[in-house]
Amino acid sequence: IPRLAGEAAGAIASLEHKTDPEKSLVINVEYNQLDPLLKTQGDCKGDVPDPDTGLSPFPGNANNIVISLEAYAKTLRGEDQGVV
Repeated sequence: IPRLAGEAAGAIASLEHKTDPEKSLVINVEYNQLDPLLKTQGDCKGDVPDPDTGLSPFPGNANNIVISLEAYAKTLRGEDQGVV
């Protein structure tokens, strides 16, 4: 979801491993950690707005989970009643 630079919302970021691309991650970075992290990388500017959109280049994380309702319902009706 769009977020303002510095907004108190976690951001989705790609963290790239320096030597092993297999260890790179796309993860949520909490808002209070994002700006300090970015200030140690690249141009060292931190979480600044994009000049064209005014938004942070790092989209927000709404902590939603997307599941297949049919598969979820089947699991809940199953032998383990959703406990895995």
